[in-house]
Amino acid sequence: MVRIILFVFAFPFLFLACGGGEEYVPNMTGGEGRGQNFSRISLSSFRSFSENHYDSLGAGFLGPPLAVASDKIAVVTTDRRLALMRYERILFTWQFPEGSYPLPELASDSLGTLYATTTEGNLYAVETSGSLKWQASLHGPNDSSNYSLPLFPLTVPGGVVCGMTDGSLAEYDREGRELWRKTFGAGLVRSVAYREELGILLGLTQNDYDQQDTVVLLNLKGEENWRFTIEGRIEYGPIIVEERIVVGVAGRAEDGKYTPSLISIDANGAKEWEAPLTTLPTGITSDANGNSYVSGGGGSRISGGMVVSFDPEGAKRWEVGLQQSVPLSPLIAGDILCFLGVLDSSIGVFLYSTDGTFQKFASVESMAKITLPPTVLPNGSYVIACSSEPTMLKSNSGGLLGF
Repeated sequence: MVRIILFVFAFPFLFLACGGGEEYVPNMTGGEGRGQNFSRISLSSFRSFSENHYDSLGAGFLGPPLAVASDKIAVVTTDRRLALMRYERILFTWQFPEGSYPLPELASDSLGTLYATTTEGNLYAVETSGSLKWQASLHGPNDSSNYSLPLFPLTVPGGVVCGMTDGSLAEYDREGRELWRKTFGAGLVRSVAYREELGILLGLTQNDYDQQDTVVLLNLKGEENWRFTIEGRIEYGPIIVEERIVVGVAGRAEDGKYTPSLISIDANGAKEWEAPLTTLPTGITSDANGNSYVSGGGGSRISGGMVVSFDPEGAKRWEVGLQQSVPLSPLIAGDILCFLGVLDSSIGVFLYSTDGTFQKFASVESMAKITLPPTVLPNGSYVIACSSEPTMLKSNSGGLLGF
């Protein structure tokens, strides 16, 4: 079934961070806290959604687009193209090589170069003109695995870091030269994070609830600063929240039940706190005050899901139980928390204040079979990938949320 994108115009003009020559930092899984990128908003203008078809590419979106400027997005299409767009205007498309199968996750650097990966383990750098700049194999010289996938590409000062889930990681400069390569004795979690004050953050996994996973911090030379051992399996993250690392994990008790929790690690690799969760974590985000928000489903409950918030010291602020699992990360905009869910058999967007107070539920029938994590674009679009026809959703009042 073809995957496409739904544009839910939830936060008009929230992103102005691209102005003034600043490099836009995308909200990607495993990156810095989303809350640092948003402006304060209100709910006064919300009424309902209207739908318009979106078909300028002639293909679906393989995953949520990446914002590369205040008015530009990059996206991988279902017919194996990389596209750069300004709203609905196509600036260029680049066709992936015959026989390759691209992955939806993208990265961009301050020069506008786009980085994309394919399932067979290649990394491609595409210039702003739409020409291929360079390509590299992510496999190490002794790598013979046929069952690993590329990590999310991660731009760092002067280059891009990427690797394979079989345990290899490398950095390439902007001309495609390999700067360093490191091999780990375990698989790698696909999301990788970076922050200047900390370094490169990654997770090593055995994919087994009865074994130990590891959070590792590297410097920009690929050298290890520290390791933190987790009893159980990394479910989500690690992500960076201010100068802390937060990761959703789960072990297994003697009776076979999962024991999910949220762990906070300080910049030196020491545990700050661990808070139990009622469901397996499926997404984590944070606000500008360092509070964490976790979505989840499964685990100790037979059915249902939850969204729960913790303060920077690990104290539970509030928790909301839901009818069904929340499969995607919540998003923060000022003092508003948004996430996808089900209410009385209707799929839509829940809006809560960050103190846990319910505000609104916006039902959207077209948002069936949502498959990939959401993102927020600089123009305020709330973007979700799903298996349906391409649709753009707007508020009938001219803006779902306004200043």
